[in-house]
Amino acid sequence: MVYPIRDVLTALRGTVGAARSFVLRNSGLDVTDDAIIERLPATYRDLYRTYAAAHDNAPTAVERLLTIRDDASASSRSAVAGAKSHTTILNAFGADMPALRPTEEEVEAAQLAAREAATLYNEAVRVPDVLDATTLRTAAAAAIETLREWESKVTELRATAGNGGAANVVELRTALVTLLEAHAAHATGVGTEDCLMCGHEMKIDPVRGTLLNAQEAISAQRQLGHAEHALETAQRSAEEAVATYQAANAPSSDDERQAGDQRQAAVATAYATLTDAEGKVLRLTEAQVTWEKVQQARDLLADAEREAVDSKALANACVEVIDALTQDGCSQFVMAVNEFLPEGDEFDLVLQSGSREVCAFGFRRDGVLHTALSGAEWARLTLALGAATLPTGDNVLAVLTPEERAYDGKTLSSVMRALSEAPGQVLITSPVKPRGRTPKGWTVIDVEEMEAARAAEPEPSPKKSKKTTEAPSETPTNGGDIAAFLSDPQPKAEA
Repeated sequence: MVYPIRDVLTALRGTVGAARSFVLRNSGLDVTDDAIIERLPATYRDLYRTYAAAHDNAPTAVERLLTIRDDASASSRSAVAGAKSHTTILNAFGADMPALRPTEEEVEAAQLAAREAATLYNEAVRVPDVLDATTLRTAAAAAIETLREWESKVTELRATAGNGGAANVVELRTALVTLLEAHAAHATGVGTEDCLMCGHEMKIDPVRGTLLNAQEAISAQRQLGHAEHALETAQRSAEEAVATYQAANAPSSDDERQAGDQRQAAVATAYATLTDAEGKVLRLTEAQVTWEKVQQARDLLADAEREAVDSKALANACVEVIDALTQDGCSQFVMAVNEFLPEGDEFDLVLQSGSREVCAFGFRRDGVLHTALSGAEWARLTLALGAATLPTGDNVLAVLTPEERAYDGKTLSSVMRALSEAPGQVLITSPVKPRGRTPKGWTVIDVEEMEAARAAEPEPSPKKSKKTTEAPSETPTNGGDIAAFLSDPQPKAEA
């Protein structure tokens, strides 16, 4: 179900462009795509066809033309925004970009130079240097302190483990611990208990003390081997650290001091060369990336600028064709609307006022177009516009419902006669009856008579029906009974 008057009001109360597009859509012009393309400049015909391919489901060539105009305008605006974004990228990176993109050969040569510089630096570092005696003395003192700690640890472990460190002694101690543990577990009290092995009476506390001593001795014996190995390592490290310090602390000759200075200078020079070489590689690779970004931004900027210009030009060309077609279809549109107006009303439409495009409409009287309409005139005009522009088709149900106005009986009759041949269903509500005979094709429903007849009907017995439906107690605010209207077998309209 469609309501054409709603579309009419939206178009007429919108912008001038929206009103003119509404006129063109409903002018009834039989225009083909080829005819539209012939009106376009040859430069933009292919571009128009490209846009048209995306809208091949448009119902008419005119509708496709209006859609392409809107799409081209939107594409132009989008391209302008994209061009600004690409310009921002160019401004950010363009100042630091070299004139030419670094070649792969240049980058490879720089990488080779960096590898050679790294090799020279490593060779310079490997040359023996004059050692710092203070640092070596600190290292020797730390090594000696570590040696002392391990000596103390080994001495402690040896005292705990005892002198017998042979494997058979450890095995015997392990067996003794097993027996002591069994006895300690059996003896839950204090004082004395009978021995599990010999049966003699023995004190419990010494047994438990012996157990602890045996366990500590076994643990110390197991740790002693690792500690002695660590002691040997600490001994060698301390001796080497002391020897290195003593060698460095010996008086050096002038030749040795000069050799040390030369080594330091060689290392500094090699390091500077390596730093410069690596920096050049980094600058070249960054320049490649920056150059690609800037070049891509330049390409996209050129594309965006071209698209903005072409789309804008196509939109303008479409506007020119639309204006020309609107002028061509204006008279046909006016004729279609006047067919649904009563005698005495002459609809007219003005699309040009000097050099300015307008869409002025109203009733012409004595050769003058009156655009300031009364409420009743506005209702008659919107009804006629809706009848002239409603969609057609077997599956289309169009309902024309004008804004309610207080017509007099004569005017109401003339409006009804003018709309007798209108397609669709016309519904008019009015507080007065039309004067004279009811126009052909109309059905008049008197709400007061229907209410009186309903009031005179006897109330149905509650025993005959379990359900009751109460009739509305108020008269419909629009003056018409919709239920009664829909029950009419051949309804044309209400008045």
